[in-house]
Amino acid sequence: MSDTQDFNDHPDSTNLNQPWKAWIDAEIAARQEAEASEELRQIQEARRVEYEEAMKEFPSRNRSPENKAG
Repeated sequence: MSDTQDFNDHPDSTNLNQPWKAWIDAEIAARQEAEASEELRQIQEARRVEYEEAMKEFPSRNRSPENKAG
């Protein structure tokens, strides 16, 4: 087996031989992270809206004029 063959069989050789692959892998990882962040933001926003709607159904007793200190 030649030295080149040994080098090509090395697990990290792909990124060394093809620098664009390292860039693409990094770009894919960054986009997946951004999508996950956006998905989390949407879930949090939906929960916030759901909470606000629930609070409209159950007004706080402390907010009524009768319960405020004079």
